[in-house]
Amino acid sequence: MTDYERMKSKITKIENMAYPELCAMFAELFNGAACPTNSRTLRNRLIYKVQEMHLGGITTSDMQLLMSLIENDGIPQKQSSATPEVTSVIHYVREWKGKKYDVTEVSEKCYELDGKQYKSLSAVARAITGTRWNGKLFFGVTR
Repeated sequence: MTDYERMKSKITKIENMAYPELCAMFAELFNGAACPTNSRTLRNRLIYKVQEMHLGGITTSDMQLLMSLIENDGIPQKQSSATPEVTSVIHYVREWKGKKYDVTEVSEKCYELDGKQYKSLSAVARAITGTRWNGKLFFGVTR
């Protein structure tokens, strides 16, 4: 049996264990009693631990990044002087009668489809379908 097969076997056993068995295994692997929690949470933690034991844990560089985040209140420190420019572009995609339409939000009141600009998503939906639509409903927008 390979190491991978042994790991899969342990995971299968964990998935079929009763709550008291999960608590006992948790105490064994984590050197302490499991705090009162549901069985799904215990299973997830135990499965992660088994995978970590067989496949290896978090890398040193990832651990350093996590520690950096903790020390800097969640703000990662830049490791290079080149700061990439981040742009926020929203695309609305809809398939209609076998054709895929990709609409770009240029601004809050301007949308672009195939190089043509529209004042609203409803106007874009009308251009696509030829009938009046609520633009948010047509594109499935919930905001």
